[in-house]
Amino acid sequence: MKKIFTLVAAALCSMSMMAKDYTCPLVVNMMGTDMPVGDVKVNVDEQGEGKYTMSLLNFDMNGIMPVGNIVIKDVEATKCGNVTMLNAAKDILITAGDKKDAKGNAQEWMGPSLGNVSIIFKGELKGDNFNACLNIPLAGNMIVGVKLGKNCNEMGQLPNAGFENFHEASYSSAKSQEPNGWHSFMSSTGSMASRVSAAVHTYASSEVRENATEDNKQCVKIVSTPVKVGTLVVASANGTITTGRLKAGSMTASSKNNCSFLDFSSTDVDANGDPFYAVLNNKPDSMKVWVKFKAGDGNKNPKATISALLTNDEYAQDPEDDKYAANIIGRANNSSIESKDEWQEITIPFTYDNKNEMPKAALVTMSTCAVPSGGSKSETNPDVLYVDDVEMVYNADVKKVTMDGKDITNEFDEAGELEIEGYSKDLDINNFQLEAIGAGAYVTKKITTDDFGTYVSLTVTSNDLKTCVTRTITLKGYTTGIKNVETLTLPNGVKAIYNMAGQQVTDMQSGQVYIVKYTNGETKKMIKK
Repeated sequence: MKKIFTLVAAALCSMSMMAKDYTCPLVVNMMGTDMPVGDVKVNVDEQGEGKYTMSLLNFDMNGIMPVGNIVIKDVEATKCGNVTMLNAAKDILITAGDKKDAKGNAQEWMGPSLGNVSIIFKGELKGDNFNACLNIPLAGNMIVGVKLGKNCNEMGQLPNAGFENFHEASYSSAKSQEPNGWHSFMSSTGSMASRVSAAVHTYASSEVRENATEDNKQCVKIVSTPVKVGTLVVASANGTITTGRLKAGSMTASSKNNCSFLDFSSTDVDANGDPFYAVLNNKPDSMKVWVKFKAGDGNKNPKATISALLTNDEYAQDPEDDKYAANIIGRANNSSIESKDEWQEITIPFTYDNKNEMPKAALVTMSTCAVPSGGSKSETNPDVLYVDDVEMVYNADVKKVTMDGKDITNEFDEAGELEIEGYSKDLDINNFQLEAIGAGAYVTKKITTDDFGTYVSLTVTSNDLKTCVTRTITLKGYTTGIKNVETLTLPNGVKAIYNMAGQQVTDMQSGQVYIVKYTNGETKKMIKK
């Protein structure tokens, strides 16, 4: 009986971790140009212990370039709320596919001839939807971007960032148009929620900026409202929206019990069925947003505000509370948006307290006044803030390149190429360093050889995998052997990673201890979470 029970339990366990197939639209990006390929089948297999395998078989770029089978094992998975995020940066071998050509003959595949390929992969599992971006370096400096899933372009961005989609939110008899993925006081919580929830602060507006794209038909209009006791106006309720949830917890406007907050442990959903959080497993450099702000009658503090907190998977709020300071990874803020009554694009840079940890979520909050309850009390001429096209920006560029400690940044030609003759040292990949522009950028270093020379390629890839910049050093006639690893992909600022046995590794496994050397000269012992 015990044996039978064990077998049944094992079978149930295996069923829960079975592979799942997703049919996804595939887009290939080459030289900055998107080429739709059509629908393909992608297999995502839960290995266990927080790891997945992603398989894209018989990958063929519109018959132009048959690549082969792309199988990425031991993909790290992190579950945040209703989203499982997948991440990998490693070397793989692309094998031959089994698909026949039009005449029924065996296809010739490019992948097996490439040797180790240093890929970068980001994916998201949400319900029955799978979206992913994959960067594959091919011959020379060619990097192919693979986009999978109907919503892959939204990865690394906020939900409904263009405010094109709205739903009806309600409280008692009051109703408002609320942008999908964003929340006003209509869905607030806290002891004072009943005083503010009936106020209408959000509207869908067709007042979009000039020169907007054709599909940009709406923005969100946010307005202030008076707070009344009976018929007496006693205060102003700033018009506010957030990707989290608003809390009205105090009669004192400046109290931190009046805040926006994010809590992954909550299962509450809004009127559209969406959670009160925005998953963002990325490290942006800045946030761009279009705004149009006009202060209303009686506003003595005519500055609108937009802020963003990048957080781990624990509770966070804005205004910040010291109790939760460790949960904040990065922040961006502009509390000086002027009343101009015209569209303006503003860029708000992120600063990072924790440069080693990757964010899990973004708590973005926008308000008609930077001072709590400091705006207009007028019903007929309130503060009005229009917001459109919020964009997280990910940089990818080269700040500095060194070879054997020598700065060679300015020696590359316009194409990013540099030829060196007579190089006679042992070829160690750690002797070539690139300092990238981009807080979350990846730096890939690769050594290849052919009959004509030896090549050191240094590539910067933006954290959203959308942009790549490469510098290539050609060592003409080089014949000395390679001393260290031939390919290496590391986060910006990391020089090398070693396990406790002193061996250099290309990635870290959860729960293991490593020695990490940084490009600024620091060395730290750390445990991979």
